[in-house]
Amino acid sequence: MLRVRSLDLLAVAALGLVIFALAAEQPPGTPVCLQADNFRDDGDFDLSTQSAGSALVIEDLRWSTHEECERFVIELDGGPGDVDAAVIRDLGLVRVHLEEAIDVDTGDDPATAEYAIGGELAEHAYVVRHSDGSLYVDLHLASEAEAAVMLLGNRVIVDLRAGGESLPTRAEVDDSTVLLSPREGDRLQYPLHVRGYARHFEGEVVLRAARDGELVGEEVPVVATDRAEAWGEFSVFLTAEEAPPGRIELEAGEYSAEDGSWQGVAVGVEAGRATVVPGLGAHVSP
Repeated sequence: MLRVRSLDLLAVAALGLVIFALAAEQPPGTPVCLQADNFRDDGDFDLSTQSAGSALVIEDLRWSTHEECERFVIELDGGPGDVDAAVIRDLGLVRVHLEEAIDVDTGDDPATAEYAIGGELAEHAYVVRHSDGSLYVDLHLASEAEAAVMLLGNRVIVDLRAGGESLPTRAEVDDSTVLLSPREGDRLQYPLHVRGYARHFEGEVVLRAARDGELVGEEVPVVATDRAEAWGEFSVFLTAEEAPPGRIELEAGEYSAEDGSWQGVAVGVEAGRATVVPGLGAHVSP
């Protein structure tokens, strides 16, 4: 488990005042995770007036369910400092970017950089290393939900309630790879943008394409931003030579260090088709 430190007296006092003020504005018996006033189903949250401190370490992830809502808590080693948060509807997740956090207190268990929730509104959370070295937490939604985000003491709180527009097809995930995009059934244009995060041996993610069970195109290795403390993000653009036009299975994963077998996730997509234009030769079109 992640180590939990005590809040200082000022943080405790501030937390108590905020909770008291929120509760005073709600009808008696309102669940704690329905008391925020900034619920939304897409877009950015304005947290500029709540930022304070300069936390460097994510110390704990917690989840709780209440009547009609669910609550996810990111606990830090101090005030959260600058935080960007948004509901990214087209990815089906809530992202909390902790711009000053650089470490995850995993103790003896590196799996604590993720949290298997299995709730009605959210299913999984991942701590991910941003390309700039900071950390963000992605909370993957399980069903249509609206979110609210608050900074209280040394905690970032994400509350969820049912509602909002429909979600996209869920991201393909396994124990070591999350493929954020594309999603199953997507129609893509070149270059094909592939992104996600992983925890692989030596941080390498291999992207490849298959058709009818046979590999096609060229394998593309890319190094993710982390593999030990947090999940490492990756983002790459594939050409028609690497992922040929037509219906393909786009795969992201790694070859086992033990026996060389393939381990990864896959999505079926329609890539831009190649046609022959008189006088111009092969041309890739959507």
